[in-house]
Amino acid sequence: MRAAVGLMLSHGAGGMEPAMSRPDYEQSALHHSCLLVLLRGVGPSRARVLQRAFEKVRRVNHIRVNDSSGHPRFIWIRFVHDHPVEHNDWGDFQTHRRLLGLITIGKFDSQTELNELCRQHESLKVRYGSTLYESRAIFFGPDEQPLETIGEVMGPPTAGGRRLQDEFTTPSNFKAQAFFYREQDSCADLEARIGDFASALFWVLESRRLERSREKADKVSLLLAPFEKRDFVGLDMESRNNRKRCVGRVMKNLADLSLQAGLVDDALSLYHNANETLRSVGDSLWVGATEEGLCAASAMLLYPQMRETETLHRNSSLQEAGTSPLKNTPDKWRASDATKKVSASDATANNVDSCQPQQRVTSNSSSCSSVSSLVTTATNSSASDTPTTSSSSTSTISVTPVPGHQRNGDLPGNILKAEEITNYYRKAIINYSKYRHAATIETEAALKASRICIEQNRPLDVAMFLQNILYINLSMSEAERVKRFEVITDLYQQIGYQRKAAFFQRLAALKHVQQGSQAPDWNQSYRLMLGSFTGYRLCLDPLEVIENAAGWPALQIDLVQTLITAARRLGHSALATRHMTFLLQTQWDNMSPTEQSEMAVQLQNLSAQCEGSPVPLVLDNGTVIPPANLTDLPYCLDLQVKDLPAHLRPQRIKVAKADSGPFLFTPIHFNSVDRRDQKKDKNKIAFQWVQNDLSEVTVRLRNPLPFELAVTDMRLLTNGVVFESLPQSLVLQPHVPTYVALHGTPIETGQLDLQGYSTHTLGVKSNCRLKHMRGRSFPPNYVVDVIPALPRISVKTSLPQTATFSNMNSADIVVTSASLTLYNGESSSCTITITNESATLPLEHIEFSINSNVEQELQQKIFRIDEEAIKANLPVPPQGTIEIIVDVYAEADFVCPQPPASLHSGAAPGDYGVASLTHYSSVSTSGHASLPSIAVHLRWLP
Repeated sequence: MRAAVGLMLSHGAGGMEPAMSRPDYEQSALHHSCLLVLLRGVGPSRARVLQRAFEKVRRVNHIRVNDSSGHPRFIWIRFVHDHPVEHNDWGDFQTHRRLLGLITIGKFDSQTELNELCRQHESLKVRYGSTLYESRAIFFGPDEQPLETIGEVMGPPTAGGRRLQDEFTTPSNFKAQAFFYREQDSCADLEARIGDFASALFWVLESRRLERSREKADKVSLLLAPFEKRDFVGLDMESRNNRKRCVGRVMKNLADLSLQAGLVDDALSLYHNANETLRSVGDSLWVGATEEGLCAASAMLLYPQMRETETLHRNSSLQEAGTSPLKNTPDKWRASDATKKVSASDATANNVDSCQPQQRVTSNSSSCSSVSSLVTTATNSSASDTPTTSSSSTSTISVTPVPGHQRNGDLPGNILKAEEITNYYRKAIINYSKYRHAATIETEAALKASRICIEQNRPLDVAMFLQNILYINLSMSEAERVKRFEVITDLYQQIGYQRKAAFFQRLAALKHVQQGSQAPDWNQSYRLMLGSFTGYRLCLDPLEVIENAAGWPALQIDLVQTLITAARRLGHSALATRHMTFLLQTQWDNMSPTEQSEMAVQLQNLSAQCEGSPVPLVLDNGTVIPPANLTDLPYCLDLQVKDLPAHLRPQRIKVAKADSGPFLFTPIHFNSVDRRDQKKDKNKIAFQWVQNDLSEVTVRLRNPLPFELAVTDMRLLTNGVVFESLPQSLVLQPHVPTYVALHGTPIETGQLDLQGYSTHTLGVKSNCRLKHMRGRSFPPNYVVDVIPALPRISVKTSLPQTATFSNMNSADIVVTSASLTLYNGESSSCTITITNESATLPLEHIEFSINSNVEQELQQKIFRIDEEAIKANLPVPPQGTIEIIVDVYAEADFVCPQPPASLHSGAAPGDYGVASLTHYSSVSTSGHASLPSIAVHLRWLP
């Protein structure tokens, strides 16, 4: 496709005339049929009220008019906010580049401001005066007491009050037609007035078309592109080749005018004839223009839905001057039914006439029948070596009728098929590439071809045309270069080439801030780099990135680092910290130990300016940056939920169930219910915690960094009932597992959901949840039941304390111990004092149990407790006490050996919970092998 790049014909290589200043990146093939109108806001004030006027004007993007023969035509209008004057110089080459209309919109509050608006309007008229057909001015004046909508300058006065133009007058040198409205006016008639304006443009265009069609073959002048003017000076224009060139170019110009005037059939025939004529004389530049014209005319008939899409995008929001066209471009590539091959034999009117505004219009206007038949001589390529003269001086250019084409709504026979459009665009681009000054035309043609191929669902052809744009030697500023990359990005996104799109989007971002730039735009650079995340298989949510684990880590790391630099240059420290945390969280496993250490140090330096927190960040443009957490820094090896200390564990009091009748047995097992319950209780902890009691979770951590890692304010993360977490701080040595006990107190009763823990390390606060810890067999959470608060007691005895106690089965819950020595037959008493240390809860139930291996009858002789007296003193109020008398009688025989020494060691002192009285015989020939003891149990009432 680029084989001809750099090859310049003799008439194209010379001259220093400037080419077109910059490409029109928004242009599509269907714009060849539009009348170009400049819509410009004037004056210093751009109040929101003007938006309504802009939208109403843009809504009139096409009109229907009846020509002189009564046939309907659909005329399309294209509104632009900026138009370089030098584009008008290419109006002979392609007529859709001419600015034909001007509409200005402004607001004034005084006569002086109105005069300034009029002056700016007139200056624009002078600037574009060489091509301008009509102009209108829309002025919004100050509100007064309720006034009705005011008509235009010469309209009759309204009955609702004074007209605005009666209060303010336009200067004498202001010649344009103006429409005056009050500031709060609804502008109900504005669309109708714009329609009249568009109709006026059409009739002027139609008159020019008719004038062109009636020109004599021997009188036509040579139409030139701007850079060709010097190349034809002194040439013999009467030679046969030059006459053909003149006629072919005029024919092509007439085809452009016909296309704009709604005569698509006539334009197709003229393009075909002009193409043959110009190709016979080797006029490559204009041959390319005819080929592009054929593509545009064919696309109008094959793809009318492209107008609907364009209209929808344009009316969705108001574009001010300088607004990027990407804002109105769909993000997702929409495949079209136009991928099917379209031929003249099987195409019907329903393919084209599905939408009323886009239907093809045929014309029997007199201009078509009066056009000269110079084509016959012009297209006769080699009839003789001598120039032939026209048979009649009155012969005029005529359109060769389309053979077999019935005027019944079918597509014309000479229309390009779908696959031919791509080939013709390729030919046109090759012809343009031969001319250095046609680089802008070549660029625009490639963009138009890309959009047509998108409509045809030909992604490979789109990529080919877009790739060609990069090799075009086009002189442009850095801002224009950035715009080119942005447009290429958008087109690649539409065909699903996300990585290609991301590459060019990042190029555009770097161009905004490249070295040597006068005013680097870090804001735009950051926006574009953030937008390229999709192409690099990244997203803003770090959890999704970790879960997908897709893309190219080296590219992703480089992109995020560049994004961090942009955020720093913007002065957004919180954003830079967030992105660095994102980098460490998502790419930790893809970095070497050295890179991990370096990134950790960078994060520490960034967070020193602005601390990181696990909350979303909202940018000025509404983009939400999700939180990022250092889940694996430090690395959690294990997490265990601890039960309460043995003497504080609640025990359910067993209540005998009442007999409710006969027992029913069924062999049915509800397996599905059982499985559901098991799944539900999978993370359920078997024990309970008690309200207001200190609880513990043990975590084993490892520091993966080569230096000490300080972790502060480490707390448990919970959900459900209110839980007061106690902070913990520690310093982790490199690569050494460390146990950390995290404590907290449940404040309410119910289910407590333990989700993980929070840390503050490297200047970033992180919520480390179990469900986000990869590579470990942690459940997503742990569920603990928190029961109501229980009273806490302390137990003291009147007996002397001892460090030894029995080896009874429940010795692990013994917290205090006392001993009493009695000889057989002796008796003594012991006073047990129980204090209710709770601040608000009364002690309502006390239960005694005796652990002994002696017979029950003998045990009752040894220990005697008056339980009725105990019950009489219940409940024990908060901070109250109760004294319990235990009578002990030494009942033993004389055959028991001395108790083993092991029973005299291993006692653990305590404060409260259970009191133990140990009895044994000091007589070596008597006594029991067991050492009976008494325990006081506080049990949990259900």
